Amino acid sequence: DLPSPNEFYFACKPYYLHLYLPGRVIDKDASNYKYDIDTSSFCFTYEKETKNEQFENLDMLTTLLNKKAKVSSNKIEEIDNDLTNEEEEDDEEEEDEDEPLWNQMRQLEIDDQPKENLISSYSYGFNHQYKDLFTTFDSEYCLIFDNQSPDTLPTSSIRSCRLEQEQTDFNSEHYLADKYELNDETIFDYKLILEDQLDEQDRDDLKNLKYKQLFIDDQISIYLGLIDLLYAFVYDQRITQGEPCCESSWNIHKLSSTLSWFDTFTDLPSVLIACCRRTLIYPLIRSFKLAKKCLLDVIEIFSMGKSTILQCLLQMRRLFLDEEHR
Repeated sequence: DLPSPNEFYFACKPYYLHLYLPGRVIDKDASNYKYDIDTSSFCFTYEKETKNEQFENLDMLTTLLNKKAKVSSNKIEEIDNDLTNEEEEDDEEEEDEDEPLWNQMRQLEIDDQPKENLISSYSYGFNHQYKDLFTTFDSEYCLIFDNQSPDTLPTSSIRSCRLEQEQTDFNSEHYLADKYELNDETIFDYKLILEDQLDEQDRDDLKNLKYKQLFIDDQISIYLGLIDLLYAFVYDQRITQGEPCCESSWNIHKLSSTLSWFDTFTDLPSVLIACCRRTLIYPLIRSFKLAKKCLLDVIEIFSMGKSTILQCLLQMRRLFLDEEHR
C-alpha cells in the first residue's frame, strides 16, 4: 500500500514493514506484485514519479525504516501566537491519527532522548554523549582502557596523558628490529578486500540496530575519529591478511586513541600522527612503512563512499561482540 508517494506499507501476519522512500513513486497497476513460492518472497514494482530520478541511500536500511524529523525554520514575524500553536497541535494530532501505532511509539523513544549539550570537562564517547558511565561498573572494567580514569580525568588533559604514556611505552629495540629485520612482504603487498555494497550480514546488523536521532555538536571531530577507527581496522586487516584472529579486537582497540584513551581530535595532522605513533609503540609489528600503507588504505575506503565505510564499521562491531575474538 502507498499511503503517500514516498511511503510504502506491507503487512502479512506476523510481519509488518513501513518504508520511507528517498523519492516519490506512483502505483499505476493494482497487480504490481509477485509472490515467489520457492523463496517465500514478495516482489513489488512501482514507477518513479520523476523518470530517471536517482534514489539515493537505498542500501541504508536505518534511513528507509525511519521517518525524517521535520525541521521548522524560525519565523521572522509572529502573528497570533496562540492561534498558531493551536493549529499546529491540530495538525500534529491529525498526522498522529494516520501514523501506525508502532511508529508513534518508536518516535516517543526518539523524543525522549536527551537533546542538551552533554559536552563537559569529563565527557567522552561519540559526540561526547557520555559521562559518569563507569561509576556504575566495577573498577576492573577500566583496566581494559589506557585511560583508566575516564570519569575523573578532564577532557583537556587526555592528550597530554596519552602522549606521556606513549613516550614511556616506546621500545626502541623492538622498533629497530622490525625496521631492519622484518622480511615478511605479504603484509605490505596485501590488497584490502573492499566492497561498495553491503552484504546480507551487514543488512541484518543494520535492521537490528536501534534507531537514534543524533544531534552532532562537532562534525569535524566525528570525521577525524572515524579516520582513527578505520586506520586501526585496516592495520589489523593487513596483519591478519583479512582473516581476523583472537588478537584483532585488541589490535583495533590499542591502536585507536579514540577507543583506548577516549581522545578526540580537532585537526587532521594530530590524528595521523597519533595513528603512526601508536603503530610504532604497541602492536606486534611496528613499522612506519606499514603505517603509511594503512593510511593509503584509509584513503581508499573514504574514496569508495559511505557504504564501504559502514561495512568496515559493522565488521569492527562484530569483532568486538564476538567472544572468540575478545
